[in-house]
Amino acid sequence: MKQRFGAFLMVFGAVLIPLIAYGTYWLIAMGCGMNTTGCSQTTGAMIMIVFIFWPFWVLLFIALSIIWIGWRLSRVQSA
Repeated sequence: MKQRFGAFLMVFGAVLIPLIAYGTYWLIAMGCGMNTTGCSQTTGAMIMIVFIFWPFWVLLFIALSIIWIGWRLSRVQSA
């Protein structure tokens, strides 16, 4: 049972990583578009903002932790 749950956690974490990247980029682009003067930043500049945006790294660390916990659970021997 632990091995299956571990496999589930690894898949869940792997799916979560691109969703975090896309969601963070989308939120920054939406915030830029809500500016009253319009969004004048290029795509490259917005990607750089994503990399210095601290919640991105916190969420990425959580997703990587989920994968690590899943890997540890999948390596547990059945009793």
